[in-house]
Amino acid sequence: IKRLMHALTASWTWFEHLADPHGQLMWEKKIRTLGATSTVEQFWSYFEHVPPPSELFQSGVCVGRQVESLSIFRGNVLPKWEDPMNEQGGEWFARKPFPPAILDAIWELIVLAMVTETLDPRGSIMGARVCDKSARGRAFYRLEVWYSAQANPEDVRTKLLHTLTNIP
Repeated sequence: IKRLMHALTASWTWFEHLADPHGQLMWEKKIRTLGATSTVEQFWSYFEHVPPPSELFQSGVCVGRQVESLSIFRGNVLPKWEDPMNEQGGEWFARKPFPPAILDAIWELIVLAMVTETLDPRGSIMGARVCDKSARGRAFYRLEVWYSAQANPEDVRTKLLHTLTNIP
């Protein structure tokens, strides 16, 4: 029996960014592609199998490697400012000591709004990243939404704030 797949408007690639406590690794060695999704079914498969930020960062170690951030970016766009799609763009970010449940809820809302194109139906949202910025036993996180030069930053901000009003 062949399953019917539901295409997303764009494909999305998941990345993990490895910690480099000694600052010795080149960027290319610190980032790992987890996989790409182009259908709703693939997206949910990844979303359900990638640990939520609170689990990924709380222990600091996930399957034998220390992960400092998780990201999901449009198509072949890399989560770095040097990527041509990001060079002239910008970002919205929030840096706070979010409680674990709130961190996970915000990440989920941002990712879902992004892949369903409700943050910007013109496709100018390039990706999102969540980073562990904890230090000395104090939990601190940074949530980012990256957009291209074609985006209207105020529209992105307004839609993000509207999206985040749905946090439980």
